Amino acid sequence: MHVRDVLVTDGSSTDGTAKKAAAAGARVVTDAGKGKGRAIRNAIPHLASEVTVLMDADCSHDPNDIPKLAAPIVEGRADHVSGSRLLGGSSELHGGFDEWARLAGSSFITACIN
Repeated sequence: MHVRDVLVTDGSSTDGTAKKAAAAGARVVTDAGKGKGRAIRNAIPHLASEVTVLMDADCSHDPNDIPKLAAPIVEGRADHVSGSRLLGGSSELHGGFDEWARLAGSSFITACIN
């Protein structure tokens, strides 16, 4: 396990997410279900770790990447690190139009940020 604490923001799901997460040892906070940005803002007051990694629950992120992602922060070389869907390992690089549209949007946002 790469983390000491797991916080799950549950947006009023009906699939038992909160119960399953709590049973696995995660802390669970509920959210009004108004999107990812709102879920992140709702989670922030509950965070106490010096380094926080945000991940979606749709398996588009590999938890085994956490040490590599957090290393620049832990080593004092960075204050913030963002993963890139453009470097591979993401479902957006394979699949249909929806994945292509998400990749195009991610590419545009990455270009603007860079």
